Amino acid sequence: MLASGALVVVATWLTFVACVVNHNHLHHPMARGRRANRLLGHLLGLARGQTSCGIFVAHVLNHHRHHGAAPDWIRPALAGAGTGPLRLGRYTVRAIGAMLRGRRAADAPVLPPALARHRRAEAASLALTVVVAAAVAGEAVVWHLLLPWLIASAMLVAVNLPQHDRCDPARALGHSRDFTGRLGNWWLLNNGYHTAHHLAPRAHWADLPRLHATVVRPRAGTDREERSLLAYLWRHHGWPARPAAAR
Repeated sequence: MLASGALVVVATWLTFVACVVNHNHLHHPMARGRRANRLLGHLLGLARGQTSCGIFVAHVLNHHRHHGAAPDWIRPALAGAGTGPLRLGRYTVRAIGAMLRGRRAADAPVLPPALARHRRAEAASLALTVVVAAAVAGEAVVWHLLLPWLIASAMLVAVNLPQHDRCDPARALGHSRDFTGRLGNWWLLNNGYHTAHHLAPRAHWADLPRLHATVVRPRAGTDREERSLLAYLWRHHGWPARPAAAR
């Protein structure tokens, strides 16, 4: 049982890393050539349990246009008021619900036709993979595949709160919080440099530290800069944590 639990933890963390890789790939395709990028998209979809372009509408067409303001489906205001861990859990549930409702709205942005076709192909291959895996491995698929997929997807949504909470979406360089620790950015492919990412979303992830050092920090200062994401989460979303008012 202990070994099985450890496997779930490892699988969840690796799935979360795959979600981050997919996020970067969505903004800046990593391979050369359309076919290679489509194949990589299929593989990333299998790694994270969702189509690679499944977050395109909510993330690229909504979040990167509104940067946490009221029209943003994953705006930090969804966390409400109260203590840290309750806010983080509340935010995650509400943000997932807001994305589901937002995508169904009559005026919601839609995937470009080419991406829509690719998404259908990915969805078919993903469904086939789940069916085959269930036939071969049975109940283990639930614990070691489906559960890590679900938890990692929730983690990807939840991390948006520390990245934008108590920031100013109206300011070009004030809408995000940056986490500059070397180890965290190694694991998460420099996504800690979040202001630079929003400033230049199509920039390669390897360029984000330079953009942070040469553009963001000289113009915005270090008021929204932290070393460690884990330390920030413990201070503001651990138990007990300092109460934070809703924006």
